[in-house]
Amino acid sequence: PPYRKVGAGRLNPEKKRAAARHEVSLSLKEILEWSRELLIPGGKINFVFPSDRYDEVTDWIELYGLNIIEMEEIIRKKNSIRLFHVSAGS
Repeated sequence: PPYRKVGAGRLNPEKKRAAARHEVSLSLKEILEWSRELLIPGGKINFVFPSDRYDEVTDWIELYGLNIIEMEEIIRKKNSIRLFHVSAGS
């Protein structure tokens, strides 16, 4: 999904890259809303977000009734990201 909110970091002037990296046309809320609607009970999905959005992402996941099965933090030179393994309730 898009990693960052619009206004966080430099927005790429190329529209496709900007949409892939920032919430230009798709928000975190929309991603989780659609995931909840499309997943069958027990279905799984993975998300990758910067670690600095951890609290926001976990709050939205909980709000939409999804469950974090596992989470991995991947440390990189400049910053870290988190991989969320999420499932729909049964």
